[in-house]
Amino acid sequence: MISKRRKAHYNLGIALRAQGETGAAQKELDDLNALHEFRVRLAQSKYLTLQGVDALKQQKLDDALTLFQKSIEQSPELPTGHYYLGVTWERKGDAPRALAAYEKAIELKADYAQAHSSLGLLYWRQRDSKRALEEFRQAVMSDPDLAEAHYNFGLALAQVDHLDEAVRELNEAISLEPKYTDA
Repeated sequence: MISKRRKAHYNLGIALRAQGETGAAQKELDDLNALHEFRVRLAQSKYLTLQGVDALKQQKLDDALTLFQKSIEQSPELPTGHYYLGVTWERKGDAPRALAAYEKAIELKADYAQAHSSLGLLYWRQRDSKRALEEFRQAVMSDPDLAEAHYNFGLALAQVDHLDEAVRELNEAISLEPKYTDA
């Protein structure tokens, strides 16, 4: 099925050509082709990302890396490929590359809660509690329904003796996701 936008570009191009405005008609048809190419790249990128996630679940880290890198080549403007590339690099023990990938995902989508949460965990493991807390705070603000972000934030707050805030965040994590009852 042709989308309304594609159909509009096509019809406008045909109408402009019929009026003798060939330059404007060509622009509309070029826009139509660009839109089609973008959608194809987007679909390919999403497919590669899904394959990468499957490889990641199976602990096939090298395969996952390859798939996420191919996804990014197809659509570098999508943050998801960068995020999962970060997850994979982190699992392979390459913190600098993981950090760069998470930061790129956040650069592309400032409110990417999962990327903020993962970056916070990476900073926490590097004993950078100040930056970790800021990333956890950003994660919670970006997606108040992300239980994992509240949980990580709560644990980190408890470790730096901000107990009242920690209790509030951990209770929120439990209310969102009962699996965190051990908090």
